[in-house]
Amino acid sequence: MNNYETNVDHMAYFGYRWKIKCAIPDKVSSWVAHGLWPTQKGSQEPIKCNKTWKLDVNELKTLRPKLDYRWASLRVDFGVERENENLWRHEWMKHGTCATTLSALKNPFHYFNATLSLMDSFNLLEMLTEEGIKPDQKKTYDYEDIRAAVQKHTGVTPCLVCIKDKEVEKTYLREVEIWLDKDFQPVNCLDNDLPAPGTHAPHPLIFHSELHVTYGALQALHKSAYNTSHCPSTGIFYTPVHSKPAS
Repeated sequence: MNNYETNVDHMAYFGYRWKIKCAIPDKVSSWVAHGLWPTQKGSQEPIKCNKTWKLDVNELKTLRPKLDYRWASLRVDFGVERENENLWRHEWMKHGTCATTLSALKNPFHYFNATLSLMDSFNLLEMLTEEGIKPDQKKTYDYEDIRAAVQKHTGVTPCLVCIKDKEVEKTYLREVEIWLDKDFQPVNCLDNDLPAPGTHAPHPLIFHSELHVTYGALQALHKSAYNTSHCPSTGIFYTPVHSKPAS
């Protein structure tokens, strides 16, 4: 298998928007991965670097028990197992094939295993909980408090992405991005480097942890009146998985 040479600066990780049949899988109880994306500074490229290198999910057999709940799809149109596999194929084709010039990400097994390892290293549930930011059905949090909590544990500034249900004017924490260099060391994510809402961050490696799998955010995804955006300074819901929406 040929590795396509790609000039990659950074890597990235997570994000969904769709109007389809969605559900939170029973095994999902916390943050999930969106992806690990190599990017060139100043752009959203590269993508789909080797369209002939298709993912054989059998290569992920030993990782599957973790992937099924830590890198889970919210789509259930064709069943949980099939939709998970579709998500992994998509992430590998679009982003993984552009990461293979790094030895730690040289093939599908290494790519997915490395992402799971990053989830262990950057355990967002534990980070936030230790700083008093806990999933709550009705309580809201300030942007700076969430960001500071992650920064305390990673040593760098993360990027936060929210989703807003415009029908009820509620904003939910959707995603945390931790930017990395090619040695997988965290680097600051700066607001003035952020792309327009709904696009991906233009930096080398970005590790995304998603929380739009909470009930409230999932309900917003079912509606037409929602949008992905930068987070407001206050009033951010961080709801428990499988809870009822905030009222």
